[in-house]
Amino acid sequence: MKIESTHAQLNKPASATQAFLSNFENFEQLLPKERVTVNESSADHIVFEVQGMATISMKVNERKDNQIAVISEGKNPFDFKMDIFIKEEEEGKSSAYLIFDADVNPFMKMMVEKPLTNFFNALADRLQTLDF
Repeated sequence: MKIESTHAQLNKPASATQAFLSNFENFEQLLPKERVTVNESSADHIVFEVQGMATISMKVNERKDNQIAVISEGKNPFDFKMDIFIKEEEEGKSSAYLIFDADVNPFMKMMVEKPLTNFFNALADRLQTLDF
């Protein structure tokens, strides 16, 4: 199952957007506080619990120019990888989006695809409003 988020438009250069998104301690600012509790976070790792769903654990696997590769780790409902892409749009402006790829069976896909799509789009929307 692949999900691509909406593209967040930012009034920040790609280097600032990359630096912010590369640190999972900043990721907590993107999560909806009313539905998500962060259990632990560091620059490379985050564990959070989505209310009524599951605990998610992931880590940064690789940082490249304009891309951050993330993988699941530990006990998760399913294995996944996520790539965050950052693009310089014009001087001082950038965009960012993610592609989430999970190994799920067809039944699980029916249950999680829409909530995950909404969740990732909410992260992109929130990213546009942050001042970092």
